[in-house]
Amino acid sequence: MPGSGAPAAVCVAPQAAAAAGRVRRAGLGAGLAPAGPGHRGGRQQRRGNGTVVATASRCQEATVYQPYPQAYPPEGPGGPPQPAEPPRPVRTAVTLMYVGAALSAVSFILTLVTVGSLRSAVRASAPGLSPAQVNAAVTLGLVFVGFFGLLGIALWLWMAWANRRGRNWARVTSTVFFGLDTLGLLAAIARPHTIVGLLLTLLIWLAGLGAIILLWGRESSAYFQAVSSARQLR
Repeated sequence: MPGSGAPAAVCVAPQAAAAAGRVRRAGLGAGLAPAGPGHRGGRQQRRGNGTVVATASRCQEATVYQPYPQAYPPEGPGGPPQPAEPPRPVRTAVTLMYVGAALSAVSFILTLVTVGSLRSAVRASAPGLSPAQVNAAVTLGLVFVGFFGLLGIALWLWMAWANRRGRNWARVTSTVFFGLDTLGLLAAIARPHTIVGLLLTLLIWLAGLGAIILLWGRESSAYFQAVSSARQLR
């Protein structure tokens, strides 16, 4: 290296080494240094700039012990490695699933907090109900919202985890869940509801719609296929 003060070792071809030997034997190799003790069958020549030239046997040793550089990382056993990072559409779909889980949690909390609004909605939709019937309807609504609210949050998170890892069954299952969520949206419109609750249900449905569209795009399909092929070859 420049400025290090140490002589650099340079390998020359055998033809150049033979020519250097003939020059030395002819007495024209002034300034050439003979090989010192411990040199293994080769010769060293010192040039005027301090560069040490190692001849054939040194080059052979360097060739033997020099590891061959690899331009590309080796493939995993059984085929190409699994893609390390999902494409942007899959990552966006996963983000929408996390948004759906967050909106489901907000809807669940608001339903528990705004029981009075739900009671008013029941009375407005069915004025002929007795107070006991109104209370029964509100209780049934809270149980329904509580059970399916917690279940929906868990399913959102599970599908986000599986789709990010390229599980094709998760993409199909997410589509089925979206169909069920569509039926839930229609049921929410038909039964007594609050404006805030219906708005949150619609936002959750829109998050699911965007996620499904992205998961079935061309780039996402190629990612799921690549992950599936890599898992089959293991």
